[in-house]
Amino acid sequence: LASASPPYMRNVFPTKTFVNHFTVATGLYPETHGVLDNYMFDRHNRSMHYTYEQFHYNENVVPIWTQNENSGGGRHSGVMMWPGSEFPYQGKTSTHVAVYNYSTPWSSRVDTVISWIKDDKKPANLVFAYFEEPDNTGHVFGVGSHEIKNQIVRVDTTVKYIVERIKEENLENKINLILLSDHGMDTVTYDRIIYLDNYISNKTCKVEVTGPNAFINPNPGKYDEVYSNLKNASKTHGTFDVFKKEQLLDRWHMKNTDRLNGLLYVLAKPGYAFWDEYFKDLLKHTSKLK
Repeated sequence: LASASPPYMRNVFPTKTFVNHFTVATGLYPETHGVLDNYMFDRHNRSMHYTYEQFHYNENVVPIWTQNENSGGGRHSGVMMWPGSEFPYQGKTSTHVAVYNYSTPWSSRVDTVISWIKDDKKPANLVFAYFEEPDNTGHVFGVGSHEIKNQIVRVDTTVKYIVERIKEENLENKINLILLSDHGMDTVTYDRIIYLDNYISNKTCKVEVTGPNAFINPNPGKYDEVYSNLKNASKTHGTFDVFKKEQLLDRWHMKNTDRLNGLLYVLAKPGYAFWDEYFKDLLKHTSKLK
């Protein structure tokens, strides 16, 4: 098989799984497709994580697997565990779809995808497939760890298996295989964790932390107070920045959406992150491993 590769990947902002996967699926920036993070506030100021609403900010925005089938001509799509794929778009789901299941072996996922392409009645001409590693392991053990290197070997072995299956089915001259990634990583040590509750209170705002960034939803009449407290802390410690919606950088393509109305956005400097429940679970997990 002939191949080519770019020297690097340029993801969209923020560098999160749902955000970048939906950008790949739609070709749009987050401010247009509306998926601003893995965890967000909904229109009722409630936490939103992997819901229909999260992926349906604009009903005119549809992923390419839906567009492919809407083009007619006997086109069928298959989507294997891709974020957002089990939700209907404009009332339609893909002909072939598998909901995310961590326990499903990767080889089985590949075999299923091949079966979609070879389906006698509704062969898929477009297929997306998601594999959760080395992302999951990287979040737990960090960049450069022995564990993440093992997962990279696992990915390499799976790519080999994909190519072998394509050749076995005599599809090498009929398929374009594209390998994608959604984001990179940076190492964060526990001495670089930022505790937002040192500067703001749950009596004045709601907070949705997503690692290196967070959405702050001030209570009525508390917007200026919360912003001032965060701004002063950011100047004092220099470990994070705070933005009003209109202050977000244009090149991030994030601010032109009403999903940020009334919110503040805090962003940790490289190598830092905000404390949340995830780190509590991570501490329990890593302590057991020791």
